[in-house]
Amino acid sequence: MNGLLAAMAVANPVITALLTVVVFLEKDKIKKRSEDLEAALKAGNQELVQTVAAQKENFENIASRLEALSKDSAKSAETFVGLSTALTESSAVSATALNGVTAGLKAHAKTIAEETKKVQEAQIAAANSVKELQETLKNTVSL
Repeated sequence: MNGLLAAMAVANPVITALLTVVVFLEKDKIKKRSEDLEAALKAGNQELVQTVAAQKENFENIASRLEALSKDSAKSAETFVGLSTALTESSAVSATALNGVTAGLKAHAKTIAEETKKVQEAQIAAANSVKELQETLKNTVSL
């Protein structure tokens, strides 16, 4: 058993030294992996920040375009309301003018009808007078 103890006594420091070297080497590998992972996370975070900033800028551009479109739509609506009001007022003025023209034409037609009636009456009277003159002339000549 003494041989086994002696072998264990010699092997124990060697195994301990080997395990220490392995732990030291693995610790360096783990440290390097940890640094690589940290660098990758920082790069990913930076990329994410840049992507979010770009999307924010895009949303702000969209918002400004929508605002401009909204203002243009409001101006168009105002213009349409103005045009509609102008057309309504113009229609009212045109209707009033048309009513005036229609009333004037009716009055003129009535006057013309009255004058035509007077002319016809004068023609009948003139025809009757001519007839009477002819009869008188005929009676005078026959005498």
